[in-house]
Amino acid sequence: MGLFGSLGTFRGLAIAGGAAADVIRPAEEKREARYNDAFDKFVDNNVPRFMEARQKRIAIKNSLKGQLNTIVAKYVKPASGTALNVNSQFELAEKILFTNGGKIENIDKAFLQEQKNSADPKSYTVSSFVNNLVKNPKNSDDARTLEQIIDARAYEIAPDPTIDIASKVESLAGYKDSALYTMDRGTVKDRLIAATGFTEPPVLKSNNLYDTNILGTASADKFDMQSFTQGENNLLIQENNIYTQNENKKIGQYGVGKVGTEFTRLAGNALKAKGVQLNYDNQGDWKILAGRPKDIHEAYLDTFSATTKNLFDNGAIKTSKDGLVSIAKNALSELTAIANITVSEKLTTQMATRTITNQGPTAPTSDDSSNTETYDTGKVDVFATKPFRLYQRYRMVTKGNKQTFVPYGDKFMFTATIKSGNRDIIDVTSKHIFK
Repeated sequence: MGLFGSLGTFRGLAIAGGAAADVIRPAEEKREARYNDAFDKFVDNNVPRFMEARQKRIAIKNSLKGQLNTIVAKYVKPASGTALNVNSQFELAEKILFTNGGKIENIDKAFLQEQKNSADPKSYTVSSFVNNLVKNPKNSDDARTLEQIIDARAYEIAPDPTIDIASKVESLAGYKDSALYTMDRGTVKDRLIAATGFTEPPVLKSNNLYDTNILGTASADKFDMQSFTQGENNLLIQENNIYTQNENKKIGQYGVGKVGTEFTRLAGNALKAKGVQLNYDNQGDWKILAGRPKDIHEAYLDTFSATTKNLFDNGAIKTSKDGLVSIAKNALSELTAIANITVSEKLTTQMATRTITNQGPTAPTSDDSSNTETYDTGKVDVFATKPFRLYQRYRMVTKGNKQTFVPYGDKFMFTATIKSGNRDIIDVTSKHIFK
């Protein structure tokens, strides 16, 4: 029967000693390699899907929060006065919004149209409009909070991908199982969840007070998902997703090209969100096929500011008495390289008015021979300028009858804000020049 058969597998291996270990080790290494390859492939294929869903939810939440607050102020409070508590006001605002296609502009159009067609337009108010839309607005202690409303809507519109974690854990663990060893399923599950960011679908309070209480006015058009993922929300998307939690723990381990590669990937996302058409090759690299120059420019600027903000938030770049310093290797140098090839934003400067006196033969003959003119002071408009944006001064150049603004001087950004009353404004002393 042989030595191993007569003594049993474990005793035989114990007796065989080093020779058996030499046989087992390559097999274990092979199983480990297969396990790691399968694990990495699964993560690579699924993490982008989770990130995309989260990006959409962030955009939706930010847009919804602003829209619902606006609707409460513009329609709900004037119509209900103090009859509704705060949460009930947001419940009503949500119903008004989504009965009109999920867009405030549709609500405004519907109100103006109904006002115009009413028997007495002068007496038709927002109260008339809301009461025509919803029968007997309800005040309920069980009404959802604003956060519950936007969480439920966001997850409804952009849920996480469906993954059978239990089956995947079993499949991956099978790569490491052998006659001598059984891979711990809990360890695989914990690692899988940490790497993908997978979470079980949240239990959300999603009932609406007005689900069965709508008169049924025509929607201006259907809810448009794309309207939530364009414009300023694109910046918010990127700010929250440039680096995963695992990357946040690796400060100091930025490989050469890390920041540039991430910038390029996110710029592609930003361009698509702006409606720019891209062509991707087999390696995932993209080229622009068609798009408005303004959209392309804004996408790059949004990506730059989001990249910079995340480098600061992650501690990869910090400020010191000598200016910016790179805590993570390569971070600042690569950001500078990106700045040097990115089209900058025109610095917004303060305008002022001054009095000028008309002189010479064309001056008026009346006693009032002066008027005013508006001019550019050249000083930074701290209320219009934002941190982490890539700025440059522009000047007017005249060629024939055509005048255009062209950039000149260094590219720079501001990295800090200060309080001015209740507002945060740019700290002009935090200016960083890219060389």
